[in-house]
Amino acid sequence: MTNNRPPFAMMVLLALVVIIWFSSSAFAQVNQCYPAQQLMDRLHDTFNEKAVFKGIGRLGHVTVITLDKDTERWTAYVIRPELPPMACIVDFGSSGSTEEKLGVGS
Repeated sequence: MTNNRPPFAMMVLLALVVIIWFSSSAFAQVNQCYPAQQLMDRLHDTFNEKAVFKGIGRLGHVTVITLDKDTERWTAYVIRPELPPMACIVDFGSSGSTEEKLGVGS
């Protein structure tokens, strides 16, 4: 009788690949919230995104847009006014640029 089951090591490797795949792609899903500093560090350190806009919303949250000028990848998130501060991704994309500052060249 032949054993057609894959070896245990192969199953473990496959499980690890699936876990890594879903954990990295889940990080950039809209409406996902993370500790604010963790999200800021990850966007900066992993994706080379730097803040190009910060503003305080009428409900007290801070809206931030980050951009990697080389790849044009960008992320928009809000930091909710709570303790501990949580940041929630509201949108992201792969094509973005900055406009000139208001009042410059006008």
